[in-house]
Amino acid sequence: MIDLNLIPFGLSEKSNQLLDVSEVSRGKKCGCICPSCKTPLIARQGTENQWHFAHASRTVYLKTKKECDFSFFVSVRLMARQTIKNTLNIKLPENIGQVEKYLAEYQHYLKVPFNITHQRCVTISNIKIEKLFMNSPVDIFGHIDEYSFILYFTHPGREVPLEFKEPSDNKCGIVTISLDQTHDLFLKAKSSEQSYQEILYNFLENDLKSKTWIFHPRQNHCKQLANEQLQQQITGFIRNHKSINKRKYIKNYQSDSEDIPIGKISRKQSNFECINCYTNWQGLEWSVCPKCKTHLYRRFKGYVSEKT
Repeated sequence: MIDLNLIPFGLSEKSNQLLDVSEVSRGKKCGCICPSCKTPLIARQGTENQWHFAHASRTVYLKTKKECDFSFFVSVRLMARQTIKNTLNIKLPENIGQVEKYLAEYQHYLKVPFNITHQRCVTISNIKIEKLFMNSPVDIFGHIDEYSFILYFTHPGREVPLEFKEPSDNKCGIVTISLDQTHDLFLKAKSSEQSYQEILYNFLENDLKSKTWIFHPRQNHCKQLANEQLQQQITGFIRNHKSINKRKYIKNYQSDSEDIPIGKISRKQSNFECINCYTNWQGLEWSVCPKCKTHLYRRFKGYVSEKT
């Protein structure tokens, strides 16, 4: 069970900077407050349990508990911002999309996956913290070459804005980093010589599973090409389906068409249908389709005197 009120980073009242619990004095002398609810903190640095900050006054904490439900993640997100400087070398995951279509008439499902970008390591430069983008503050705003690039940190209680999925600037890249797994990483820190801050920075740079592409500059173009390919598949599937049905009709023509004995009914008018062009006509048993000019696709439907 994750206790989200065990805080790895406290806000220094003196410097207004976030500090790792390993950087401060023990107990109430730490001089830090909760970055979420501003309650004074104590630094617990025991030999048995994981080092962490905790709210110093339970009475005050209970009054602020509602607005401090995610104090762990708030402190991690703010420290992530503070840790990142003017440039950041970061591993980004591959980005694969998919277009699909269900053909209800044929009860068949078609899909075309498309690759937008491969996994790679990039350098984000000219970084700004908490800049407005589409009227929403983003954690990291920088550039990769000539393209704008955004990192947005998510955790319980903080989801990515929906408008980021279709940004007005289609030459930007947007990636979310989920902080959900950082708690487990910090739990393992007791057996490591690394500080929480060092673990967090390594996580931001190298962890691929936590990162998700929201938008890529090539996304719309790649999706358009995939849609064109999907449409070709749909056209080909329908054409092939009709061709298969036509061959079935021709193969079973002798048995299905109920051919008429010449000696008995050669003078009777009959109803016919062409399975190639769907033309219906009346004629004697040797008649051909008036449109296709052949009897190969002819299907006998009954005599004129019978119900068809």
